[in-house]
Amino acid sequence: MSINPRKTRNRSYNSSPVNRVTEYHEEPPRSSSTGSHLRQTDRTKYQDDSRYTSANQNNRYSTSPRTYKQGTNRFPRPNRTSGRRKRNNAKFIIHIEKVLNGVETRTTLMIRNIPNKYTREMILSDINVNCKKKYDFFYLPIDFKNKCNVGYAFINFISHESVPKFYEEFNERRWDKFNSEKVCQITYGRIQGKSALIEHFQNSSLLQEDPSCQPLIFHSSGDQKGEIQPFPTRSR
Repeated sequence: MSINPRKTRNRSYNSSPVNRVTEYHEEPPRSSSTGSHLRQTDRTKYQDDSRYTSANQNNRYSTSPRTYKQGTNRFPRPNRTSGRRKRNNAKFIIHIEKVLNGVETRTTLMIRNIPNKYTREMILSDINVNCKKKYDFFYLPIDFKNKCNVGYAFINFISHESVPKFYEEFNERRWDKFNSEKVCQITYGRIQGKSALIEHFQNSSLLQEDPSCQPLIFHSSGDQKGEIQPFPTRSR
């Protein structure tokens, strides 16, 4: 009695992952008459086998032959996107001890989890209680369709020495108005510095919108420190 080497290989029940995958790479038997087509009974057998149905493709780790490249035993690559996202978010976390020691000198912060009904004037009135004339840029993005903010804002302080006090006052704080349950979160912004922020918004169509939707810049020094200054446009 002759032994089919292909079936002998595929019936190996070794515990290694490679052999387990190989087990399900069993090729359908070929007809001895044609050599390339399944017999009718074999066709029915493999259509009924759940390993060869399209429904099994929804399982990421399915052992269906369609999940793997023919002739290979490679598992799907793990998703590393979440790990990269965590590493990128770590760059924006504020460490107060580094700011106090002068190691961290970034000045642009992102205010997160703002209730959508808050206006620019409401937020600035809260900020000005303890930080008036200490910042020179503020921007609260607005959804033009419903005229509500989109849940975050940006502020740039003239000096990084103002960051710890602002952070301690607003971070993890509940908002007072509208009975909101949102908790404020303070992180660093991606774009840093007044000059970089101005360059980012120069010649933007945003400056053609309603003034209440535009970013504000303030004088950083001199007798007019803290007063609003016109937003410069780039010459074309």
